[in-house]
Amino acid sequence: MSVEAETESEQLVLRFFATLSAGDLEGVRRMLHEQATWEAKVRSVPGAGVHRGPAGIVDEFLKPIRGLFRPGDPKILVDTIASRGNFVMIESHSGGCLADGRPYENLYAWAVEVRDGKIWALREYFDSHYVMQLIAPEAIELFGIGYSWGGYESLALPFDCTPARTATRFTPGGPTVRFSVGLEDIEDLQADLDRGFARMRATA
Repeated sequence: MSVEAETESEQLVLRFFATLSAGDLEGVRRMLHEQATWEAKVRSVPGAGVHRGPAGIVDEFLKPIRGLFRPGDPKILVDTIASRGNFVMIESHSGGCLADGRPYENLYAWAVEVRDGKIWALREYFDSHYVMQLIAPEAIELFGIGYSWGGYESLALPFDCTPARTATRFTPGGPTVRFSVGLEDIEDLQADLDRGFARMRATA
């Protein structure tokens, strides 16, 4: 179903999601108000909470999150749009693949506020349980999701750093995972990883 804008605010929001879906994060940065906020209205998933300003949204939030996926994914496909003044509501669905090749399909709702011709506030709703099932297999018990680093617990995060590598070409030939090893017993951590990799092989 093709969705068409009926107001200037709707036009801006549709352009914003088309830019985001294309993976053009610098284009996204230019469309954000200098006081913009992006809030993922979920709990216990990477990126949950409020992100502020173009740098906080693009560099600290979107780049790590999109690093979980293959370059160019996930695609955001708008299903419906409605607005009142500068307030726009959207329903969408996403499709694509994670960095390890597994498919990603989720449903979203967005509440967007426009100010001065830019995206001023965005609130995002989605199926967080589905996300956690994908990125935190039940076989892994000790490693948490590595969205915020520097603590004492062990963390892991699937991440494709290919777009960020500039000095040398990065060709891993398969999924990559970033680890931060905490204070747990090393043998327990090794056993935890063995269980996780066994599950990955079984579901590949």
